[in-house]
Amino acid sequence: MDAGGLAALGAAAGVLGAAVGAGGALGAAAIAGRRHEDAQRRQWQRETRREAYRAFIANAYGYEEAFLEILGVGHDREDGMHALENFGPLREAERLALAAIALEAPSCVVEQSRILVRARSQYMAALAAWVVGEPLTRETSDMGQKARDCLADFIRVAGETLDR
Repeated sequence: MDAGGLAALGAAAGVLGAAVGAGGALGAAAIAGRRHEDAQRRQWQRETRREAYRAFIANAYGYEEAFLEILGVGHDREDGMHALENFGPLREAERLALAAIALEAPSCVVEQSRILVRARSQYMAALAAWVVGEPLTRETSDMGQKARDCLADFIRVAGETLDR
């Protein structure tokens, strides 16, 4: 092979090497970009879930305060009925919080939120009956404890799923 052929072969090898190097650099950049996008998506998802969980938990604490207010007024029907009116805005906020959870959370969190809402609704019904004269029973107290336990379970499950 003469000098011109070797020069051409060397030039071709150089071009091929540059192309391979550039391809590798582009591939590495694409992978890095994808990882960055994935990290941003996970961060956005975490923040969105955190906000949905925060709203639901804040609402649950609002219910706890309303339950305590009812227990504080006892059998005073007028004060008790006034205290029961506090549940209207709580129910609306609960619906909005549940909608956010249904859209953003994994199924285990959605299920735990439903369990909490059922337990809280049973307790609320028992307290409403108490306001109008029904006796406050051990079962009513157990319902209150179950609602608090369900809230603790929701908080635990929600915390475990923030990064999923």
